[in-house]
Amino acid sequence: MARSQASTPEKKKLLKSARNRRCYEKKMRLQATRERLAAGNNARRRERVPGPLILSKNLSILNSDELRDLNARLQAWGFVDDHAAFVADVEESVLPVLGKKEQLRKWVRAQEDWLEEGKSLLAGMQQVITGTVLFELTPHEVGELFHSIMCTSYKVQYMMVGVEFALDKLGDV
Repeated sequence: MARSQASTPEKKKLLKSARNRRCYEKKMRLQATRERLAAGNNARRRERVPGPLILSKNLSILNSDELRDLNARLQAWGFVDDHAAFVADVEESVLPVLGKKEQLRKWVRAQEDWLEEGKSLLAGMQQVITGTVLFELTPHEVGELFHSIMCTSYKVQYMMVGVEFALDKLGDV
């Protein structure tokens, strides 16, 4: 079956006009969507984001949310900058349960769960570095983000070593 052809110039004009109108409407919808996303992204940039990882204003919403979630997880995990105070706190937290076998086992399980969450956080930081976030940033911003991730991952690992050291002191429980 042959396709009906626009044989008259008026019909050709109408078809071309309809195609142009659809293209224009699509362009306007895309522009409106971009403006909405940019407005939301600008509002997010003004928020104060707690956490050790730096958020750039040039990140997409998806990547900004990923870093915000990682910062929130770090805060919930108990991330601190003071290494010595953290290790002292861990060593003090075991003192009340020493000699109480069942409570000590619970404490050890809690610390092991905490260590697993720390490994998950490190994997999340690695995922950020290997993800699309680096393609959205300038070289300077990549350096700042990389520095904040490296410093944070070092501190997380240091905290984990402090807990592992305390667990090793206890021996088999």
